[in-house]
Amino acid sequence: ASRTLRVPLFPEIGEHWDMHYRAIAAEAPKDAKDVLPEAVDVVEGGIRLGTIRYPAVLMEWIDGPTVLQGADRAARAGNTVVLRAFAEALKDLAGTLRRGRMVHGDLAADNLLMRSTGDLVCVDLDGLSWLGSPAAVSREVSVAYRHPGRSTSSPQRDAFALLVQYVSLAVLADDPDLRRSYGDPVSTHGGAILFSSWDLRDPLRSRTFADVRDRVGPTTAALVDDLQRACLGDASEAPSILSAVLQLPNMIQNVPVDAAEETTTWDLSRVIDRLKTHYPEQQETRRLPAVPAQPPASESQGFAVSGTVTEDRERLREAIAQGNDAEVIQWAVRLADDPVAQLYKLDVERVLAVGYRSRIEQAAAQGQDETVVLLAEQAESRQLPLDATSRRAVRNARERIEVRGKLEAALTSNDRAALADLAVSGELVVLGDADRASLQRVLQAIEWPSLQRALETDEDSLILEAFDEELFVDGSGVPTHVRSRLMLARERVAWISDVRTALKRRNARELARLYASEPEGGLDRLRASERTRASRMLRQQAALDALQGAMQTGNDISIVEALHAIERTGARIEDRFAWTAVQGVMRRATLIESIVAAANADPADDRQLAHLLPAAKTMGLMHDPLLQGELAWDRLQEVVVRGAALRRIRRAIAADDDRAIRKAAFPDVTAALQQLTTEERARVDAALQRRRAG
Repeated sequence: ASRTLRVPLFPEIGEHWDMHYRAIAAEAPKDAKDVLPEAVDVVEGGIRLGTIRYPAVLMEWIDGPTVLQGADRAARAGNTVVLRAFAEALKDLAGTLRRGRMVHGDLAADNLLMRSTGDLVCVDLDGLSWLGSPAAVSREVSVAYRHPGRSTSSPQRDAFALLVQYVSLAVLADDPDLRRSYGDPVSTHGGAILFSSWDLRDPLRSRTFADVRDRVGPTTAALVDDLQRACLGDASEAPSILSAVLQLPNMIQNVPVDAAEETTTWDLSRVIDRLKTHYPEQQETRRLPAVPAQPPASESQGFAVSGTVTEDRERLREAIAQGNDAEVIQWAVRLADDPVAQLYKLDVERVLAVGYRSRIEQAAAQGQDETVVLLAEQAESRQLPLDATSRRAVRNARERIEVRGKLEAALTSNDRAALADLAVSGELVVLGDADRASLQRVLQAIEWPSLQRALETDEDSLILEAFDEELFVDGSGVPTHVRSRLMLARERVAWISDVRTALKRRNARELARLYASEPEGGLDRLRASERTRASRMLRQQAALDALQGAMQTGNDISIVEALHAIERTGARIEDRFAWTAVQGVMRRATLIESIVAAANADPADDRQLAHLLPAAKTMGLMHDPLLQGELAWDRLQEVVVRGAALRRIRRAIAADDDRAIRKAAFPDVTAALQQLTTEERARVDAALQRRRAG
């Protein structure tokens, strides 16, 4: 069997692309295998193109037309049987995908090929997914099959695309000639069978929808109404509408969900975790280090327990002299019941107090507030005095712990009001920059009300002004639906700016490109005058393009029709050479129009024809398509000759000259006598009889 080699457009997605196609080959649902190429084999190591290595996959070559190609050929041939067969194959495809709980992601008419068996096969599998599949490598959607609501759900995209194609095929089966007027050429990538993206965007004002309803039967008209309802409704309604049209189980059940889709519920723990990834130094929550009542073993290593009290006392004195608080504690505890050792109590307390002050100072310098408080509590339990510096450090640590507790409680409960109160009260100042992620959340809470008010206005510019990019880093702390609204606002503001620039520069081609990629609601955000100007520019450019195409074919009729369109739209022909060519066409058209008018006059204006025919011959119009049949060149010349003969006869009759009448009337090679009135014919017959009598 023939095979085809496929590589991605960008080698950077290689590992993901490779994993995606390996999953298709090994794990794709068996129930849906019939709608996939039979062989999907990943090329180990990929292939090298130039200096770049691309991942690659070998797939079955489907030797059959796409739905777009097949529908175009069948419609132009008027073969309604084939069109209905394509519609039934599309219905079978939808059922197979439904049973396999699989979605394609971009079911455009040129991504579906027909086998010789009459079954449809899906190609371009970058967006393919099923329950438990890895994330797809692409979510691009062909414009002609995209819901006006720009749904990001693959099942909804599939359902809407299938609905558009099924209704298009049903309409063409009723009236194949519609394909000659609507739809895209088969060479268009992602081209429409019948309904363009503009038709789907506004079916109530679509010429295609209106024309289709006038030319199809009641059953198909009901399908067109279903498609219109899907266009005007939310994208989530498309699967249920398709299920009703194709009489399938509801297509929205048990289908995979895009990995990119997130819940709009505010999950504080996930947000905090995400924030912490931006500040690695804050990932570890400050824990209270284990500060034992006795010094750690590392501090007392080498300490040997003496066997006599006297030696223990000597060890205690040495520890006091050295200021070694760890050993002082060890020996003081051992000699707790020794009356002599009690004489060193003040020295022991002095050494221990110095040790605690040192440790508190060290913990405070390291920002370990909990350790500072614990050390202070231990010193208090031993009734050890602390100096002013240590006491101030302890007070500050306790204040920070209290404020941090309030902050953490507000963060945990997502209480933006409490966060804002903390910021306004100034209490957060004591924390400094110790917890940047939390402080960022506080600032977000302060800015949130203004962002909410901007969202309520639904005004893109106000929303973008209220959103602080530096504060909400990577959209952190922002619900999914708000992020989507911000992205839409950015897209629309940029699009409107580009449209206005194109209008200012009168760049119709750029304007057409922008209209083809219009974000949701983009047109509605333009001023009415801007929409009017844009529509006029697009119509003018379309008329100029039609003229250019007609001039390339050399078809005068098409050129004249294009000129009429240019006149209606007010477009201007800027090309001097094109204008010269158009003038020549107009002269030819005017001359032919005058000839036709003179020939069709009652009676025919032979004098005018006698004046026009030489000019037409000079311009080479003797074989023009309009001068055929009754207006053929030979017949027009006969009209001229017959008219001249008729005038000679009538002049002779007016002169009452029998000889001149007979000379003008006979022989009657042009059948001029048939054009005489009854009285004139009687006069000619009388002249002929008198000659015979004489």
